[in-house]
Amino acid sequence: MKTKIFCDIADISLIKKFNNKSIVKGFTTNPSLMRKAGAKDYLIYCKNILKICKKKPISFEVFADDFKNMLDQAYKLNSLGNNVFVKIPVCNSKGKFSGKIINTLNKENIKLNITAVYNSAQTLKILKNINKKTKVIISIFAGRAGDTGKDPIPEFEKSIFLSKKFNNVNILWASVREPYNYIQAKQLGCDIITIPPSIIEKIQKNINYSADTIISEKNLHVSIGWLDSSVCFGEPGLEEREDLENGVKSAGLSGFTDVILNSETLPILDSKADINYIKSKTINSVVTVHPLGAFSKKSESLELSDFKEMHDVGCIGFYDFKKAIKNPNLLKTALQYVQHFNGLIFSYPLEDSISKNAQVHEGNTSTMYGLKGFPPISEEIAISRDLKILEYTDGKLHIPTISTVGSIKLIKEAKSKGLNVSCSVSVNNLFFNDEKLKDFDTRFKVMPPIRDEKTRKELIKAVNSGVIDIVTSDHCPIDIDNKKTDFENAFFGSTGLESAFGALNSIFKIDKTISILTSGHKIFDIEKPSINVKSKAKLTLFDPNQDYTFSKSHIFSKSKNSSFIETKLKGKVFGIVSNSKVLIVE
Repeated sequence: MKTKIFCDIADISLIKKFNNKSIVKGFTTNPSLMRKAGAKDYLIYCKNILKICKKKPISFEVFADDFKNMLDQAYKLNSLGNNVFVKIPVCNSKGKFSGKIINTLNKENIKLNITAVYNSAQTLKILKNINKKTKVIISIFAGRAGDTGKDPIPEFEKSIFLSKKFNNVNILWASVREPYNYIQAKQLGCDIITIPPSIIEKIQKNINYSADTIISEKNLHVSIGWLDSSVCFGEPGLEEREDLENGVKSAGLSGFTDVILNSETLPILDSKADINYIKSKTINSVVTVHPLGAFSKKSESLELSDFKEMHDVGCIGFYDFKKAIKNPNLLKTALQYVQHFNGLIFSYPLEDSISKNAQVHEGNTSTMYGLKGFPPISEEIAISRDLKILEYTDGKLHIPTISTVGSIKLIKEAKSKGLNVSCSVSVNNLFFNDEKLKDFDTRFKVMPPIRDEKTRKELIKAVNSGVIDIVTSDHCPIDIDNKKTDFENAFFGSTGLESAFGALNSIFKIDKTISILTSGHKIFDIEKPSINVKSKAKLTLFDPNQDYTFSKSHIFSKSKNSSFIETKLKGKVFGIVSNSKVLIVE
């Protein structure tokens, strides 16, 4: 749906100018604008405007405050021309609803523009006082609402929903503050936006355009591009799981413009040459790939990798993927060393000696089915140790995919002390509990293990409170031979890129979901995209409302080992615009 642009102006010379512009479909005025333009006699000035604007709709506002005089002025304004909409404030200065006058004028088939609307409750009251025949515009003051610190979008969404039963009603975005408001209005499905001349001039060249690719989808929403802080692809060496080309494509079709790539390859990414390989293979990709280098040579926790060399060619952090740092002195040395170039150390939270041969969360389910469990303490001991070392070194540490209540408490306490620590959680741990393991379905064999229901809820609370900084898909494709086997021999891991948005949007409200998907840039020293005039486009396109059951057909990855198959999710990704390229789901 196209959002019509009206010009908000009363200056006659500017009306002449903008009346000739094809992008301007109508005009709105008000008494203040007319006084600024030098109007002495209101009605005469309106008539002079109509000599220029003969066909396009134009709104003239009553200026009386009492309803009797307001009604008299409305009749006079209506008599000036067939293209006139009479502008009526939803309330007078005393806060009294203008319902009676709206009802009276509407019954007489007078076209109205109900202005200074701030919420959906007022919209509902207006709709109760009009018929379904005579044209009515409802002007919602988005900018003024935003000036008070209140997000106007929810009220727009409610108002648009309420007005759908009225084919004669148009919802108008009023009090525009910046060019981006035009994009917002289009995304919401507003019928009209009224814009001052200065902003129309700014966006005109971007409105009248021809394009190689036109994206037109029902309920299309746009946000800045999403970031996933933990993905594995496989290449080099594990291409049977996933190669870089298809992995990047899968990420883009899942809505991600940036991904942080783990060193889970053969060989392990532990040198300058390895990082250069990843960068060179993905340099022209629609998705920006940010590689991690291994913390230790071959990820054996014996000798530190060449941090500075890897950092200088684009490595954004150092991580032995899903492996504990066994030597605490290595961690201490690393945290001290990387401070010279603002490097970031990852430490996977696991004490191997306590969880040797573990398969699932240690709890009722593991006991019932005789499976060796990961006790929460195996994670918490590791975090406690790492935080002590962090406090000693005054470095910067990221703890990926925490999964226990005790871990939440430890990190919350560390942050209260001012330690530079961040952490993530896997979508799997937010969405599932260990009841899923009853059927010995290897798709749910992941690391960290999915925990009990109480823990799952506490992890969600920690995301909402900000204790947990990032949510990751923890995308880990595994080839079928290593997944479709008995539970104890199956590899840990699940694909997650394709289901991440739908899963998060099923747990959180859409604004929180987008906030989660667009966070983390500062932690990893990655430039955060923006939607501004002249900024380089990094955008994700999506529908937040579409319900569906996730299936293998939704998986773009070569490996299909998703824990979300046959799960009901909410929200569809259309694609991305990034790095001067467009990638759309077919």
